[in-house]
Amino acid sequence: MVVDEGNEKAFAFKRILDNHVAFAALNFTADDVEVSLEDGIAALCQSPPVISNYESLDDIALATGGILKLKGYEGRLYISST
Repeated sequence: MVVDEGNEKAFAFKRILDNHVAFAALNFTADDVEVSLEDGIAALCQSPPVISNYESLDDIALATGGILKLKGYEGRLYISST
């Protein structure tokens, strides 16, 4: 399921299988972008991602207020069990 469909700079989607949730957010521009998140996904994004193309976790901003901020060309993957 696509998350934040109206966002033209980032692609975000979630998949649910059994008791696992996967959420990916990808910024396809050089600009910093914000992705609007639904409540369940926002809670998932308040912890560090499983993988990101930024090397240091210090460079990764956690989701706040239902918004995930991505740096230029940043991609993240979050996985959790429900």
